[in-house]
Order: sequence, then structure tokens, then C-alpha cells
Amino acid sequence: MATITSDDILGKMAVDTSGDVLGIITELHIDKELKIITGITIDQGFMKPDLFVGIEHIETFGVDSVFLNKIPYQKIKGLNILNDGGEIIGFVEDVILKNHKITDIVMRKGKFSTKREVISGKFIESIAEDVVLKKHFKIKN
Repeated sequence: MATITSDDILGKMAVDTSGDVLGIITELHIDKELKIITGITIDQGFMKPDLFVGIEHIETFGVDSVFLNKIPYQKIKGLNILNDGGEIIGFVEDVILKNHKITDIVMRKGKFSTKREVISGKFIESIAEDVVLKKHFKIKN
């Protein structure tokens, strides 16, 4: 059994699935009763809020970094939303979660637009630099 210490985790970079450094790990969260790590806190830098990441979203503890298996939902806000043809149809204004999983995203069609549309997670093809929707998604007018 390979073991690591808190020194092997604290102060390391946290890297998401797109290869972006989210920040530096500053805290470990441990369940007192179960005596297991439940997550980490990431310091995202000056004037940005700390980010909690649950242990289920950690892929591996590397030598210099901790690698996540998901892009944190906070990073999705503001991303462009593309249809299956690659055309920008709006941007992510908000993310709706249930049990820490994305169920829907709220799309705004433009920075000055008041039109919003809730898009079910079942229509999301991928999330990386942009949110790409599946072929079957039709925008409402």
C-alpha cells in the first residue's frame, strides 16, 4: 500500500482536466468519524474565492501536482456555448447542480441580452474551453 502525507499534498498545484492550474492546495478536509480525506481547498489567487474540491473529483496525487478528473463547475460560468456546428449561440450564465453534478446550465444569448434559456445537461456533448452541445439541441426563439 502506497501512502502519502499531508506534506505531499499541501502547497502543490491543482490541475484540471484541460491542463489549467487552478491554484495551490492549502487545506485537507478529513471526516473525523470515518478518518478519511473528503476533499481539498484550493487557493485560486489574489481576489478569487477559495475552491473546495471533493475527493471524488481527484484523479491522482502526482509528484508536483494533484490532478482532477473534472472541470470545477465554477470554471464553466462565462464559457461560450457552441452548437454542434461550432457557432457561438450564447454563454454560460449559471450552472444548476444536484448532488454536486451538473443537471442544467443557464445560457444567456448575449452580454446585453435579457433572454435566458435553461439547457438540460443531457444536451451537453463536452465541456473544455467551450461548452459544446449535441446535434439534437434546438435553440428556442
